[in-house]
Amino acid sequence: MSFSDLQRFCVRLRADRILEARIAAAMQQGTAAVVAVGKRAGYSFSEEELSVTLAAHEALRRLTDTTQGASILTGGLVPALPLSRS
Repeated sequence: MSFSDLQRFCVRLRADRILEARIAAAMQQGTAAVVAVGKRAGYSFSEEELSVTLAAHEALRRLTDTTQGASILTGGLVPALPLSRS
């Protein structure tokens, strides 16, 4: 179990549409299902590591949403961070 494995998994997830679809379905079932999909894909991370990472990502997303508003007010001085692909 490691955050580095989870990080590598997230990088692959951004590039692999099939894995992304599997994770989307697994997210409906909970973190244990996501960990199981990751394990089948060759990665080893715990539910706790996944939960911490998801919480950090959500906090960063909220902060980015806030700073994007501030960016408009400050004339673009606060850069927006891309967190997901559209």
